[in-house]
Amino acid sequence: LFICEKLFRYLIADGVTPPKSLLEQPAQLMRQSDLQIMPTLKLMLGSNLFQSSWARQRKIKSPAHLIVGLMRGLKATSNSHRIAEGIREIGQGLFYPPTVKGWAGGRDWINSSTLLGRANLIRDLVRDPDTKFDQAGLRDYLKRIKADRPGAAIDLYQRLMMVTALPERTRQTLIESFPKFGKDNESRHRGLLHAVASQPTFQLG
Repeated sequence: LFICEKLFRYLIADGVTPPKSLLEQPAQLMRQSDLQIMPTLKLMLGSNLFQSSWARQRKIKSPAHLIVGLMRGLKATSNSHRIAEGIREIGQGLFYPPTVKGWAGGRDWINSSTLLGRANLIRDLVRDPDTKFDQAGLRDYLKRIKADRPGAAIDLYQRLMMVTALPERTRQTLIESFPKFGKDNESRHRGLLHAVASQPTFQLG
């Protein structure tokens, strides 16, 4: 049970102690498999727990998950060295964990400094004209998939990269603020993406 509880916290929910009833089946499988991890991992990764209330909004995205998830979700490309350096600056130097255990993760990813650092890194990447979205500007990409209205763009970001929707008041405020995000539609859309990706709910997986 101890090992399965560790796997549960690592894969499904940060800082949560699940009831033993959720862990009995994977623990039994581990015993039957002579303590092999792979069968238990397959069982847990294929379970409905990932769609349950146990998993929803219970993981804080690591810096890599945050940035790479945003880039992949929108088919974006940018300077990979700059991305790696930015991720390192907000606490996750890839291939250089602080200990053999790796990164503590969970709430350790979030504090007043790293939260600002996350928002700044997203701003730098999104506002960079060298960052392309499916080999085009963000507005052209959104127009191609019929999501170039501010509300439709927010809905797209929520569907692709967020586990919960923004509060309706926040969503409406972002839509109303769209003209203030830049001098043209391209810069406005990039500013809107930065604003959405800086929201607390965007940090959750």
